Amino acid sequence: MAIHSQPASDDEENRQEAFLRKLADLPPKTRRNRTRATHMELIATWYPHLKSAHDKGYTYDELAGFIASEAGISITAGTLRKYMAKAKKEQGTASAKPVNSPPRSALPPIPQKPNPIPQKSSPKLSPDRQARLTNRKTISDDDIESQFSNLS
Repeated sequence: MAIHSQPASDDEENRQEAFLRKLADLPPKTRRNRTRATHMELIATWYPHLKSAHDKGYTYDELAGFIASEAGISITAGTLRKYMAKAKKEQGTASAKPVNSPPRSALPPIPQKPNPIPQKSSPKLSPDRQARLTNRKTISDDDIESQFSNLS
């Protein structure tokens, strides 16, 4: 795209200003009005009954088929399983939370216990012992001199 260095005409400037005004004056867009519950909300509402049927041995495929035939809602077995897991988690967290618990910031800090086991430093190992433990060959100063004696 080429950028023109010529100044814009008055007509172009007016058109750009009008565009920017209209863009700024756009009203906020509202979400579509939901008069019906979403599938996830329905599954959460029906969760105790669906869980009971699942516990009786009905598969997610069978339950999804039943929902489609009886409630007229098309849902896959995988989506049903995911929505039921979310509903279980939401119901579990809602009932597991104590009603009158203070916020965590209001609780006193937990005192740290001193470590009863004293920390030992690693024992000093001889280079030969360290090499055997790490499967490395040790090279002495004499070995290094002999390796480089050919170079002089």
